[in-house]
Amino acid sequence: MQTVASTTTASHIHYNAYGYTKMLIQGPYSSGFNGEYFNIHTHGYHLGQGYRVYSPALTRFTSPDYLSPFGRGGINTYAYCNGDPVNRIDPHGTDGIFTRGLKWFAKATSRKPPKIDMNLARNNAQKAGIMYDRALKENVISNLMSVSAHKPDLFDHITKFLSPGDLKGATRHLGPYHSMSRWTQRVSDRAYVEHHSNVLKGNLSYRTDGRLNRMAVGRLERLEGYILKANRPYTLADSQPYACPEVQLELSIKRANELRRELQRLP
Repeated sequence: MQTVASTTTASHIHYNAYGYTKMLIQGPYSSGFNGEYFNIHTHGYHLGQGYRVYSPALTRFTSPDYLSPFGRGGINTYAYCNGDPVNRIDPHGTDGIFTRGLKWFAKATSRKPPKIDMNLARNNAQKAGIMYDRALKENVISNLMSVSAHKPDLFDHITKFLSPGDLKGATRHLGPYHSMSRWTQRVSDRAYVEHHSNVLKGNLSYRTDGRLNRMAVGRLERLEGYILKANRPYTLADSQPYACPEVQLELSIKRANELRRELQRLP
């Protein structure tokens, strides 16, 4: 609730949890939900000095967050306060701040603070941020694993918004033998085999496939180069077996067939 005083009367503005109210549209007010300026023309709040517009009527932002989906913004790129507007505020238009943490900070700083090792505090804060980001990435990969198993069409649609190497980068800290790392590698291998056949047919759509890792993209680029060289006239360098494009192309097809048979044996 917000109290607005004038020269004669005082009126109260009531908001729901996401800051929606009809009273801001009916009259001019200098501030709105959480003290932010309300734009009556866009019916929203320009948070973060115009970084993103939050619409209380839609209970979401009107543009995606650069911290999503693998950063602190969470998997929902349009969510306000990560879906918890009761315990969070979001003055910057990003992932939100715990209000309980702000109250504790105000209470703690009201007394004379003890001497703090700033280097230790900075290192601990960096470690906490890294652990938090890694936990978010693991949560996203876990959800994608479930989606790919039950709704493969939806998984293919989600990967269209990723860049090659995003899945591999989200599990790089886990090591190659972790179940999530093996899953991302298997997804990349399946996509590589699929695009290998497409490249042989002249379809070069692999550069935007988010399922592939960067190593698979490099192999497909070399395959494309072998095909182009095989279709041009011979030169003196092509007389050597290791430089012959036909030999390299044949080896690439052989390795792709072996990988395809290996993937067929997997559950």
